[in-house]
Amino acid sequence: MQPEFSDFPRSFGFMPIVPLKFADFCACEIAQLPPDKGRLLESTACKGGASFCSHPQSSLPQGRRGDSPACRRVRHRGVDKEKKRYNSQAMKPFEVIPAIDLRGGYAVRLRQGDYAQETRYHDDPIALAQHWAQQGAPRLHLVDLDGALAGYPVQLELIRRILRAVAIPVQVGGGVRSEEAVRALLEAGADRVIVGTLAVELPDIAETIFRKYGARVALALDVKSGRAASAGWQSVSETPYLLFAQQMAQRGAPRIIFTQVERDGTLQGVDQEPLLALLQAVAVPVIVSGGVRDASDLAALRTLAQTTTLEGVVVGRALYEGALDNHCWHQWVYSV
Repeated sequence: MQPEFSDFPRSFGFMPIVPLKFADFCACEIAQLPPDKGRLLESTACKGGASFCSHPQSSLPQGRRGDSPACRRVRHRGVDKEKKRYNSQAMKPFEVIPAIDLRGGYAVRLRQGDYAQETRYHDDPIALAQHWAQQGAPRLHLVDLDGALAGYPVQLELIRRILRAVAIPVQVGGGVRSEEAVRALLEAGADRVIVGTLAVELPDIAETIFRKYGARVALALDVKSGRAASAGWQSVSETPYLLFAQQMAQRGAPRIIFTQVERDGTLQGVDQEPLLALLQAVAVPVIVSGGVRDASDLAALRTLAQTTTLEGVVVGRALYEGALDNHCWHQWVYSV
């Protein structure tokens, strides 16, 4: 029998997923906020269990709050206007994105990309994806690890089922080595398809895909020993990662997902030095991945995002083992 999420500590032997703590007030009180603050709240869906409602201002009658069915599923508390207030300084949106890595039909995590160092976290990736969506995650990062080794999407049917099961955007990678694979994943419902090995080995084809699909695709910049890795991180090119990033940006890569392979799955913290170098080298949006340890890493990255093109972070082991809680993606919204 598939264990419930509340059984995780007993069944899987790691720290519990922290129960959701409801927000002190619902963002549907958006009518009371300055108009420019409403934009910060539109990206997170308000579904059952979400910690706050984020319906855009235009969807609410002036002066009314909490009118939508989704909003009524959120616990509303009174707001002490003297003690709690909305952060008056608008911040750039910053996405904290849960990762779900698929191998053999299970949700797993690898350490430093080593397939021999696998930890299985859940037997039902569909239920796991629904769990993160219900907790208010703004997006999911889905990787077909079997596909990354095989060179084509091995778990396409499972990916289709996950994409049908959640309403939030999902970015998908692993084994995307052709335009046909890109098209198949987009048709399956992916919001964004991640291209990595193809860009390393066949840059001309990657350029065609970047220019044809635009924001619907992203470059996976997986860095190992300072160079671009490929083929499920099993091969390393001769090209320094900054040069490769610049080349791909010139070829039209609309976004870069930057993974520090040596840090991935280690809980050692994000190494900001190579990240800063990348942000200075290219002008496209960047999402960082690999090594997130706890909320202090998220705070540092959110701060960095305010003055750079950094737009998000992918989190894995820290989330699954309880170092981050279930509403870490909301913490940038409110100020107490």
